[in-house]
Amino acid sequence: MRRFALIAAAVTACLTALPATAQDAPAGMTLVWKSWGNRLVEWTLPRGGEGRYVNREGETVIFPVTTDQFDRFRALFAPYEGVPFRCERVITDGAYGSVIWSRPGQADESLNFDAGCTSGDATDVFQRLEQAEAMLNGFKDAR
Repeated sequence: MRRFALIAAAVTACLTALPATAQDAPAGMTLVWKSWGNRLVEWTLPRGGEGRYVNREGETVIFPVTTDQFDRFRALFAPYEGVPFRCERVITDGAYGSVIWSRPGQADESLNFDAGCTSGDATDVFQRLEQAEAMLNGFKDAR
């Protein structure tokens, strides 16, 4: 009986850690940075269609986003999709933000981060955020 319980627990852990599949791909994703409650930058990408970039002054740039571009952006954060991210803060007043996965009829999922994170996967998350900003600027500038 104990062996069955351990196997069931292991299977459950594996199932909850699986990344989302193509069938349940989000309809859109958002990357937002804030400081003291104010938006610094916000990127909104649909899975094909018109992306939106909004800067700190509220100026908006619309740019085309292909399904392939969206999938490349999504792949950057695949290890964190549907997985909790926790951080220990050393700096408490740094910029913070979220990567948000949106699916129709479902609650949004998000990866919440802040510049003061130093523990766990913080270095990996921040490297992915840098790659994402470069990628998104490339999409925007190619319009």
